[in-house]
Amino acid sequence: AIDGTVTAPEAPAVEGKEFSGWDKVLTGITQPVIVTAKYQTATNTVTFVGKDGETLKTEEVELGKGATAPEAPSVEGYTFTGWDKSFNNVTEDITVTAVYEINKYTVTFVGKDGETLKTETVEHGNDATAPEAPAIEGYEFIGWDVEFTDVNGNLVVSAKYNPLVTLGDVNNDGYVDNLDAATLLKYDAGIIDTLTAEQTAAADVNADGFADNLDAAAILKYDAGILD
Repeated sequence: AIDGTVTAPEAPAVEGKEFSGWDKVLTGITQPVIVTAKYQTATNTVTFVGKDGETLKTEEVELGKGATAPEAPSVEGYTFTGWDKSFNNVTEDITVTAVYEINKYTVTFVGKDGETLKTETVEHGNDATAPEAPAIEGYEFIGWDVEFTDVNGNLVVSAKYNPLVTLGDVNNDGYVDNLDAATLLKYDAGIIDTLTAEQTAAADVNADGFADNLDAAAILKYDAGILD
């Protein structure tokens, strides 16, 4: 020692430990001393981040030990599938990212009688593409019963049809006459319990949403030539 000052050697590396200094001051030494290297358990920082890079948790982990993952947050339209790397044997600072998979849904288009027209797999938030609705004799396709844009779940989409009818031809015999008025009057009086969808569509000649004696009166006027 010169002037009571000791120059320390390089501390040897110790697996799993990091050198933190010496246990005595190396200056002002006036007598023989033993100076011991001090070590502390080495640690690494493990940072868990979410889908968009937001920090979920930061943990100091001893060298060679494992970290404990936080609960991954729910993300609308996505399913958590795990973490992008192992954190069971940590030997350096690491960032662990939550991995998500976008949800996919089945959209099924069906026809008038429930037959499948098309099945499509759609990612969350995307739109399905409708097939061409089949032509059906005596019916007019008027659209689909539910929206299939911005899909966020499994869907069954049904084709909607209206019967092609001649207003007033309640009996569907090709004529608008007193027989149709008679059928309608019987229905209005409760003698006939129900009308088919086609009969109801044909019966509402005054377009007020009802099939009743007012429609029957209009049919009789037409049959008598009072209405054109």
